[in-house]
Amino acid sequence: MSPNITKLQEQLIDKLRVKMNLDFDFEIVPVQTESFSVEKQCYSNVAEKVKRDGGQIHYGWSIHFTDGIIVEAERHAVWENDEEDLLCITQNPSKHTKIIFFSDNTPVDPKLQIDNVRMNITNNILVSDWIYLCDTIGLIFYKYTDRINDFEVNVEKPVHQLITEIEQWRGYVMGLIQKGKKENSKCFCEDGYYSGKKYLQCHGKSFRKLIPVLLKSIEKFAKR
Repeated sequence: MSPNITKLQEQLIDKLRVKMNLDFDFEIVPVQTESFSVEKQCYSNVAEKVKRDGGQIHYGWSIHFTDGIIVEAERHAVWENDEEDLLCITQNPSKHTKIIFFSDNTPVDPKLQIDNVRMNITNNILVSDWIYLCDTIGLIFYKYTDRINDFEVNVEKPVHQLITEIEQWRGYVMGLIQKGKKENSKCFCEDGYYSGKKYLQCHGKSFRKLIPVLLKSIEKFAKR
């Protein structure tokens, strides 16, 4: 099946494009995988396609609507033939036969972990906090780790511990979102459970104050 795009989704995609400061509107790119294609390994897949059939790699962003709460752009590469037609040769988890694609043909270093760009499409502050935690984890991977290959990274123990802690917080916030909770709901921590402290006055208040301090504590491990 192909992405079913509503008028509202088109508007949200365009807002994301503006946020990312991209010049081109989205386009629909067909998916046709190759026998050698590996899921989620678009860069190496397209590189192999170019070796076999010519053409060139074309960089951009694949667009997804996730859980009805965000629209996000994921760095992606597709194959471009000599007629400048684009083809995605990497199977996506949803098994769509077409993808929504922003062209952004700036070369990408496959050794760098480039995080997704996310935009809240709800009025729920918890979703914005969840995005902030995702963005923080992405920043840590980019700035404080070295990629070995498509599946492994080198990471110092204090950096790994911080990633694990923030991933826990992110999971707790998503748990509230999935239960339909908002910022005035009880916090996920013990203060929320035992004394009924609201999320907005608890972790919702402390995340953005605490995380810069935690990032400063691992600054000596920065790679870039």
